Amino acid sequence: MHLLSLAVIGSASTAIERGNFWWTFPDTDCFAGDELGQCGTPGNATVQECKAACYANPNCGGFNIPNGHLKKVGCMDSMVPCGDDCPVNSKKPLNLFALSLYPPRREYWWELNGWDCNPDHELGSCKVPGLSVRGQQEHCKEVCQDNIFCEGFNLPNGHLKAAGCKDDLVYKPEWSNGTMRLYYQRGHPQVRDDSLSYLKKLEKSDCNPGQELGNCSQYLPPPYTVSECETACKANPLCGGFNLPNGHLKTVDCYQEFNTSHSQDLYYFARPPPPPPAPSAMCHKVIAEDCPAAKYTSRVACLDCADAHQAALSKVCTDSEVVAYCNAQ
Repeated sequence: MHLLSLAVIGSASTAIERGNFWWTFPDTDCFAGDELGQCGTPGNATVQECKAACYANPNCGGFNIPNGHLKKVGCMDSMVPCGDDCPVNSKKPLNLFALSLYPPRREYWWELNGWDCNPDHELGSCKVPGLSVRGQQEHCKEVCQDNIFCEGFNLPNGHLKAAGCKDDLVYKPEWSNGTMRLYYQRGHPQVRDDSLSYLKKLEKSDCNPGQELGNCSQYLPPPYTVSECETACKANPLCGGFNLPNGHLKTVDCYQEFNTSHSQDLYYFARPPPPPPAPSAMCHKVIAEDCPAAKYTSRVACLDCADAHQAALSKVCTDSEVVAYCNAQ
């Protein structure tokens, strides 16, 4: 009896929390293995009847429309962008509705590097000389949100953009020198860009409230490891990072608005740093003589060899030159 009680207690402590807040994701679906059953008429299911069916099933974490496929709890951990190649049982676009522990925001700030609107969407300026990049970004957001006609802005120019901007985009326009970034508001989170693949850590930092997407797992409670949260975040195309020890997944726009007065550590995906510069001819000659290929069979062995000769190498080589040499081998 004692062992049975322990088993019941253990299973209750890891009960799945599916949450009570509905998120809507246009052109998105969960993996095929998350199917749980049918709600409504296939190809013509309604949101109301699928919500009722999902509420009635404790294992349901969402559904898609118009297919009417119920989804398992945890579906939000494995979403995929879904365009014309999605299996839809009608001519209507496929939308995913998923339950979360956290409420969605009314608007999300999307960032598009290299993009701008056509010039006929200009609404004014939010540029303030002397502000830092982040300061300028925050100022333009405040100015835009106070203007009912404003949908976004660009940087570094600081031009406010009127509604309709996001439907009239231009990539690397002729009036830009290639450094333009467009920010605009949409009613759902942005998909993480493939170029954001490098995980960075900010100690004692966190995103501002309202950017929670879910937990690192809907199946297991904290504590989580960095590896567990990184895997969960990579599996969710709308995830831009996470915090620890809480283990809250964050939306892609999290890194736009974070503070440094929190007890959490923030991890977020950014573009990889540029490779170190190639070693000079003199440095290359010294390393090649001290650490010929015969002495090592891997990058790590090359670095170990260079480290053993660091006193001599430091006279002509920087650390980055040593790394660049061994990376190339």
